[in-house]
Order: sequence, then C-alpha cells, then structure tokens
Amino acid sequence: MNFLSTMCFSRLLAVMSLLIIIPGCDQAKPSAITMEQGKIARIDDCHVKLDQIRVHPRDKGPIGDFLMACNVPESALKEKNWWGSQPEPLLFGMYVGDCIRVSKTFYCVRTIEPGASVTMEATYESEHADGALLQRIE
Repeated sequence: MNFLSTMCFSRLLAVMSLLIIIPGCDQAKPSAITMEQGKIARIDDCHVKLDQIRVHPRDKGPIGDFLMACNVPESALKEKNWWGSQPEPLLFGMYVGDCIRVSKTFYCVRTIEPGASVTMEATYESEHADGALLQRIE
C-alpha cells in the first residue's frame, strides 16, 4: 500500500509540474518568425503577408515585399480580404537588417531566401504602443 501511494504521489507531482510549465510556454512570443512567400502570418493582432521576394542586380540584396494590416480579427486570416474591413494594405519592401514595429515589438529581417522565405527576429520591444522607450530583446 505504501508503494502504491508513493507512485500516485509522484504521478501527481509530475502532472502538477506540467500544468505549471505548459501555460508559461503558451504566453512566450516567438523570438524569430519565418514567413513563406505568398503566405499570411498572424503576429499579435496583425496579419502580415510576404507577397514576393525580388532580386535585382542594382539592389543591395534581395528585398521582401510585405503587406500588413493590424487590429484585424483572427477570423479574417482565412478570408479573401484578410485585412478585414479596412482599406487594402500598401506594399512595402524590406532588406536584411530593416526593422518594422508590430504592436510593441520591432521585428528585424535576419535572412532572405530568394523565392522561398524571410526570417524576422524580435529585436526590440517598446514599453508603449507608439514605439517609445525601446529595449533590446536578449
């Protein structure tokens, strides 16, 4: 009987440990996001689409062309108008090293794989939604 109660207690501890660890994992933001060409990703309350990757001999390197709409419900992600009820977003380009603010986090382009994907890294975080008081994310 003592052996069984010890096993039950150790199983209970294991389950409790998982219950403590799992919620903490869900709340962490990804430190890097790899976006595939033509796909839309949800970052915080924004939808970001990597429209295309261009390579031109006169450019300083490949450039990722993006569209972004914020304050959009997640349900719009699968709709034709993934930007929701607001005007269609304008196209903007980013080179390696360029950064963009998404909510309170600044994501900087780390790598561009022509014809495939762009990897952006969460590099700076702001205490305010307007982008003021930046802190580098370690």
